[in-house]
Amino acid sequence: MRMEKFVEEVLKGVTEKAGDTFNASITENLKNNGVKRKAIIMMSPENKVGSSIYLEELYAEYKNGGRGIDAIAGEVYQKLVEHMNDLEDVRLGDFQKWDVMKHRIYAKLVNFESNKELLKGKPYRKFLDLAVVYLARVEGLKESGSHSGFMQSVSYGDRRYA
Repeated sequence: MRMEKFVEEVLKGVTEKAGDTFNASITENLKNNGVKRKAIIMMSPENKVGSSIYLEELYAEYKNGGRGIDAIAGEVYQKLVEHMNDLEDVRLGDFQKWDVMKHRIYAKLVNFESNKELLKGKPYRKFLDLAVVYLARVEGLKESGSHSGFMQSVSYGDRRYA
């Protein structure tokens, strides 16, 4: 079975388990250095925060005869539910408040040439052959404590980051 079919079958299994509780879909995330990863993302209908599970390692396990689609779909669903529970205390309104976010923003250096596509629409500064990118740390997660993600174009009062 090809990766595309595997992802669709896992999504089908996750969707059956989730019922009307969550919305699940397939996404492809662009990561550092041009790496693209397939994931299933799950969001609750009333919240704009979601969780995703990358599928490449699970596909390799499936191809090597480690487990079947049903077992993998069950594991993905369980992990997504755990992550969704972890996000219950995250307040999206905080992302619009400079006084809250200014302590959660930090810089990271990435290769400029290898990340041109990833940098589109994100605030960065060129430094030699590198780009300084900005990430926001999400705090208040029950299980993992915190998580970071690239900042998108955002404004805080008179400050604009794009």
